[in-house]
Amino acid sequence: MSTMERFFFFYFGILLFIWLWKSESSKSDKSSFNLFKPHPKYELAVNKKAFIYEVVRWGMLNLPYEGADQKRKSVNIEISYYPHKKLHGTYSSFQNKIKVYVNNHAGIDELIDTILHEVVHQKQKSFYKKNFEKRYSKLLEEKTYAKHPMEIEAVQMATAYTPSCKKYLIEQAKLRIQQ
Repeated sequence: MSTMERFFFFYFGILLFIWLWKSESSKSDKSSFNLFKPHPKYELAVNKKAFIYEVVRWGMLNLPYEGADQKRKSVNIEISYYPHKKLHGTYSSFQNKIKVYVNNHAGIDELIDTILHEVVHQKQKSFYKKNFEKRYSKLLEEKTYAKHPMEIEAVQMATAYTPSCKKYLIEQAKLRIQQ
């Protein structure tokens, strides 16, 4: 058998195996992992405003921040439907306001991540109290945005808690998996 014949035999053998595996997995339980099945896509089950308010509420109750004021303080929320050239969201400590540029997000995960990121900043403000703006600005001057410790912390916490928040939103029927 020549090298070319071996290659075709091996190649078509692999294709046969994959075809058999795929057809067998389609007969079995649909919830099992399937290499060929795309990741689920999500859609809002409520309007954008209600969704954002629910993510903020979840974040305020569930994001741990040791040393922060334990009182469940409210935060103002502003939703902008106009895209921003650079930002996905902001937190203003002076106004105690989270602003979300809702249409700047590529998907649900990114939107949840942004909202939780800004909730972390609200919790940081609660921890540092009156020194928050001064401390944030000083660190921003010393380091770049990407190396800012408060930003790094917000990114890490938002990334870590996005799956839990998404699970909660599905359980509460605020988010659904597209069929």
